[in-house]
Amino acid sequence: MIKAEKRGNKNLQLFVRRFASTTIGICTTALVLLMLKLGPAYSADIALLSANPVAGPDYSVLNLGNGVLVNKGLDGSSSAQAIPRDRTDGNNKWAFEGGLGLDGSMSFESVHFDAAWGALLSSRVIKVSGTITRGDTDKLRALVDASGFSECLKPGYCPFNNTIAFDSPGGNLVEAIKMGEYIASQNFATLLDRGAICESACSFSFLGGFTNYEGFFYPRRFAHETAVLGVHRPFFQLPERSFSADEVSQIITAINTGVTAATQYMLKVGVSLGFLQSMYATDPTEMYHLTPLESSSENIIVLGQVRKVSELTRRQIFSYCSNLYLSKYSDASPELLDNLQTDGS
Repeated sequence: MIKAEKRGNKNLQLFVRRFASTTIGICTTALVLLMLKLGPAYSADIALLSANPVAGPDYSVLNLGNGVLVNKGLDGSSSAQAIPRDRTDGNNKWAFEGGLGLDGSMSFESVHFDAAWGALLSSRVIKVSGTITRGDTDKLRALVDASGFSECLKPGYCPFNNTIAFDSPGGNLVEAIKMGEYIASQNFATLLDRGAICESACSFSFLGGFTNYEGFFYPRRFAHETAVLGVHRPFFQLPERSFSADEVSQIITAINTGVTAATQYMLKVGVSLGFLQSMYATDPTEMYHLTPLESSSENIIVLGQVRKVSELTRRQIFSYCSNLYLSKYSDASPELLDNLQTDGS
């Protein structure tokens, strides 16, 4: 994938305008691109888990060369430990009272990574399972409020907050964006557990795991290497009948509104132009699944079993180097790609 600037990218905006103009032409057919693929009309199951699933050597942080992690080697994992919590507090608040400490001895990346990773290890977890439908964000908010789940130091500043996990085939795009925005407003981390599936609209909610303190973007989204993250082109199925000129006009307005909302959201959550290209290029009946390397390049922290350099294949090493180059220069290295295309282990 070709990387683009994470925020305010004019090429990205131009791309979406072109996409919008294409979908206006499509709207004269039976398929209108607005919503992501819907499953049965059942709301998601939203529940507070009894235990945090992130534990053991299978949940080490993998450095795949995305530039987000700091001071990590090719075969190294994070040295951050679980943040101790004051378990004598009935509200289960964090032991940290002063927020993120920036005394000049650590970089922004180090401070934010240690906060996000340490919090994930110690956090409580709410899991969203099943199809995302209208009203699910309100259900999530109600559970958060009832359980004292959000542990913000002040509104919009929650450096050590808890985690929302997903296992969902998708659902309503508008609701998924609404849920992602709520997650971002609470600074919750997001998680795709071992073997979890998050496809279609679910990806929008999952990408809401990030912070943006004083203009510094940092991801709080974690995915196990066995988890599945899939995207495809949004759509809305219309009944097979003729439509009046007024109805077509309303459809076009709905498309433009939907595309604008999705684009603005994607700009906020920090995905690349390549991510959107892959999403919009994939037919609604199919699914584009991101590899762990692609997930890493989209500011998703990948978890898994750490392997020694001696255990890595030639292709894995070149993939790592290629991703590192992509992260640094926002472009692919022809030499590395050429090596990746050759045979051999």
